[in-house]
Amino acid sequence: MRAFRGMTGMLSRGMQSLRRMIDTPTYNYAAKIGKAVYTVLELTRMLVILGTAAGLAFVADVVWRRETGRPIAPGEIFLEIVTSRPYLLFAAVIVVIRLRRIRYRLRDHETD
Repeated sequence: MRAFRGMTGMLSRGMQSLRRMIDTPTYNYAAKIGKAVYTVLELTRMLVILGTAAGLAFVADVVWRRETGRPIAPGEIFLEIVTSRPYLLFAAVIVVIRLRRIRYRLRDHETD
């Protein structure tokens, strides 16, 4: 009876080892996936930052126009904001910073 229990224990450990070997991939795809996800997230963050800045400027301009009695034309205000030099300078700085971060991450060597 002891021999039977020993054999079933050994068979069980062997099956667990086989299951681990089958479940473990021979190539680590996480590094490649991680870089792609990082790139998408950085680009999304960049768009959120630029959109938030434009939105805050839009709200500030609408409040200013309301206080001064100037007409409020949303399309005109938005176009005025996104073509203004300060916003374009801000956008250029954000784009350069985010693209540099993406470039450095893509050049990074993964360790397995």
